[in-house]
This record gives sequence, C-alpha cells and structure tokens, in this order.
Amino acid sequence: MEQIISQLLKYEWWQIALILLSSGVPVAVYCILRNFNLTEWRKARDERHRERMQSCCPHAERVLRENGEAYFKSLINSSVKTREGVCSECGKAFPHGRTAELDSEYYYENHIEAYQERVKAYNKLAKKHGRRLLPD
Repeated sequence: MEQIISQLLKYEWWQIALILLSSGVPVAVYCILRNFNLTEWRKARDERHRERMQSCCPHAERVLRENGEAYFKSLINSSVKTREGVCSECGKAFPHGRTAELDSEYYYENHIEAYQERVKAYNKLAKKHGRRLLPD
C-alpha cells in the first residue's frame, strides 16, 4: 500500500486526473453504447425528417404555360374510390383531398411570396435528405 501511495505522490495532480479519466471513460462509453439501439435511432430520425418535410411542403407546384403565364398545379392526388388525398411530393394524407387541393392552389395564386418561402424551406430540407427539389 505504501508503494502505491509513494508512486502516486511522484505524479503531479494533472497526471493523476488524466489516469483517473482514462480509466473511467471506457467504462462510461461501454454503458452508453450497451443501451443504444441504432435501428430505433434511425427510424426516429427518418420519422422526424418526414414530418419536417411534410410541414414545409407547399402541396402545389408552379407551372409555366407556353405563353409564359404561371399557374399552380396541386400535388394532391386522390384515387377514384376514396375521398382521401395524398401529396405526391411529401406523402402527407388529407382527409378531404379535393378541398385541400383547391385551397392550396387558390392560396398560392394570391400569395406568391408565401409559396416561394415554402419552396425555399422545402428545398433546403430536400437537398439535405436527398429528395427531389421543387422548381421555384
């Protein structure tokens, strides 16, 4: 015991702290990694990204006609037998598809700045997550 104490006394305080940290860090890392599930973390991350993309998606696309006029085309598609509509870009489901479709088209025709802000935010997330970009 005296030998251990005499060996510790020949070190400076920062060397003792370094020895204690270097022996404690691997134990802490092991405890954290033992409880970490990579698959669950990835699923939660993908769900967060999907929700963010859905909240930023304008659900409409600006299209130019041959004569140069611009109009808004809805991205909400609904099948024949259901009333539910689904955005073809982000996958968000709407309980009454046609109503939401018309709302997004008419809203953006009167608020072009809001559409451009929404597209800018959506494209930023789409670029980050490797999705298709909407034209400005």
